[in-house]
Amino acid sequence: MRFPRATHLVVLAKSKRAATRLLGSCRNYLEDKLRLQINTQKSKVVSVVARKHFKFLGFALGKNRSGVYIRVHGQSLAKAKKRLKELTSRSQGRNVREVMEKVKVYIRGWIGYYYVGVVPAKLTPPAK
Repeated sequence: MRFPRATHLVVLAKSKRAATRLLGSCRNYLEDKLRLQINTQKSKVVSVVARKHFKFLGFALGKNRSGVYIRVHGQSLAKAKKRLKELTSRSQGRNVREVMEKVKVYIRGWIGYYYVGVVPAKLTPPAK
């Protein structure tokens, strides 16, 4: 069986003890049976409903006063802003329509990926 280069996985459990046990079981199975390498720095047991969020595939998951949330992680938002600055750089000597087309394609893809998460108010369009 062939797996993609980067496979991401989240295993949910009811208690920290069960999660630790599952992490060990998953690690043994993936390394011994499937011969996949596990990144021990990224493999950890965290509480989804903890006060502090955790990052997974560009999203921040956590709990606040109003309940559980899924939002765009700050690092992902910073990368998007940096990429938009690169696309709209004036030093490239391109036509405005060309630039706007590339920006439109990038924003459409970004919003398509992050539509599930809550986007900060800075990026939402003003109400009419």
